[in-house]
Amino acid sequence: MIKKQSGSVLAISLVLLTVITIISMMSLQRSGLQTKIIANIQHNENVFQAALSEQEYWYNQYNEAGNATQLLFDVINNNNQPLGLNPSRAQGENIPLQVSSTNTHIPSSADDIVFSVGNEINSRISYKFHLDSDADIRNLPKIVSDQRTSFKFPALKLAQNSF
Repeated sequence: MIKKQSGSVLAISLVLLTVITIISMMSLQRSGLQTKIIANIQHNENVFQAALSEQEYWYNQYNEAGNATQLLFDVINNNNQPLGLNPSRAQGENIPLQVSSTNTHIPSSADDIVFSVGNEINSRISYKFHLDSDADIRNLPKIVSDQRTSFKFPALKLAQNSF
């Protein structure tokens, strides 16, 4: 009883092999896309944290009494133009993450009224500043983070209180 073979096993195995190959290729493409998404999220987070760290560094510099007077004096004497601040981290050519900061003095308007306990009205002036920090990755121009901190404080008017 010899049966004639039709070769259907070969055709079925080729179809199954093709289906398995297509499924594995789709899985590889999907995992590659997920890897790119995760890398992009990590780059954005690194840039955000770098800009935030730069903000904290300069804010702490302004909070220290020894540095604050000279730093604020330099900003005020810059004719209301942003004053570039030296970065707190290394900025070499091999480092792709770059940060920069500027501080701008915002002049108070004539109708600002400043009150302080124990002083005459308008014997003080309100000094306003914008501290801006930017961070980016050199090779990825679309990944940028900008941070701004504004602060103000009252101080004596130099015109009324000079000796």
